[in-house]
Order: sequence, then C-alpha cells, then structure tokens
Amino acid sequence: MTAAKKTNLETAKSPHEGLSYIKGGADSYKALLDSTNPKVKAVSKKEFYKMLVYIQEEERKRIGRELHDSVNPLLALANLYLELVQPNTAKEKFAKKQVFSVILTAIENIRSISSQLVISQKTECGLVQLITEMTEKISGTDIFEIKFIHSKEDLVSKMCPLIKLALYRILEEQLNNIIKHSRAKHVEIKLILKKVNICLSVSDDGVGFDTTKPVTGIGLKNIASRTKQFNGQMQIKSEPDKGCSLRIQIPFS
Repeated sequence: MTAAKKTNLETAKSPHEGLSYIKGGADSYKALLDSTNPKVKAVSKKEFYKMLVYIQEEERKRIGRELHDSVNPLLALANLYLELVQPNTAKEKFAKKQVFSVILTAIENIRSISSQLVISQKTECGLVQLITEMTEKISGTDIFEIKFIHSKEDLVSKMCPLIKLALYRILEEQLNNIIKHSRAKHVEIKLILKKVNICLSVSDDGVGFDTTKPVTGIGLKNIASRTKQFNGQMQIKSEPDKGCSLRIQIPFS
C-alpha cells in the first residue's frame, strides 16, 4: 500500500521542507491566479493568502520557540557565571549590577517577544480575552486611557481562526502606531460582529495626520496588506490635531 500524499499544509509543518513548499505552493497558486476562469481565480487567490498567513505564523512560532528555548537559557547561564565574579572597587560593583540588570531585562524582553510570536495558538481560543489582556497591559502604563467594546465573546470565538489572528495583528500594529506617534489621551477599540462581516475600529484623540500625503511607515502598509488577504476593507479618517480613526471590515466568507 502506498503512503498517502501529503497536503500542502501538512508539508508546511516540516521545517526542512518549508522553503521548497513555499516555492512550490507559490508556483502552483500563480498558475491558478493566471486562470481565465473568474471563479477559479477568486477561490485560488483566497487560498493563496491563507497559505501565506499560515506560513508566516508557523515561522513566527519557530522563532518564538528558538528564542525561548535557546537564547534565554544562555542568558540565564551568563547570569550564573556573573554571580561568581567578585568586584573589588565601587566602579566594578556598579558595573556588575548594571550587567545583571541588562541580562534580566533581555530575558524578560525575549519572553514577551516569544509570547507575541506564538499568539496564533491563543487566538484560536479567545480573541476577546487576548485583546482585553492587551488593553489592561497598556492601561497599566498610564500612556492613555483605553476602552474596549465588543460583541458577545461566544460569537467572536466562532470566527475563523485565521481571521481572528489577522484582527489581533492589525490591532497590535495600530496600537503600536498610536503609542509611537499619536500622543493620544484616549483610545477606543470596537470589535463588532455584523450579519456578513466583522468590524474592528480603533480611534484616538491624538495629533492625527494628513491622509492626502503618501504613507511612508510600514505600520499602515502592514495593516492594509493583512486586510487585503481576507478581501476586507480598510478606511482611515484623520486630520492634523483631530485624532485618527481606523476601520477594518472583513467578510466571514
């Protein structure tokens, strides 16, 4: 009996076959996208974007695991060796204390980064809970006041995992933009399920910007790209000194 042929996604799970899968899959989907049949083209394009999201998240997981399992133990070992060093002068004692602090900060940062990289596993369970946790962390910094309004959690949990993941990444990107550039005092997030789509909106009362000028940063470009992957629509309203409103709508199918 011959072994069953691996599917594309099963092949992607093998790190050794990942690169060949990406090239082979891209070539296969390119042929479909070049099809003159509009139905085939529409379906294949959607599947192609799903494949890209899957590959991106698998790579994020791999990097997250490597950071957590390989780099952090090395930093912890460095900390142990540093404890063996006996400083003789006040300057040396100060230097040792600073090195300890840098190592501990690096360990905490890596834990945080690796956790964010493997977030796809958590979005499968509860997007509302993840967003709530994100807003609570931001609230603890007193950067700005943040409010989260959402549809019933059990309804949100039934959404496609890839859409939930995309929405989380979009929100993460926009909040990062707000923290870096907006100087906002208040931020409001809405996650509302409608009859045919899911709507995510993020508004702030910050400095805003001129939407008629070309976008130079990668943040909004990343958001636009993720939205497009799911045939969604992105709308930005902003003016100098009048804050910014981002609205994302993604269809359920």
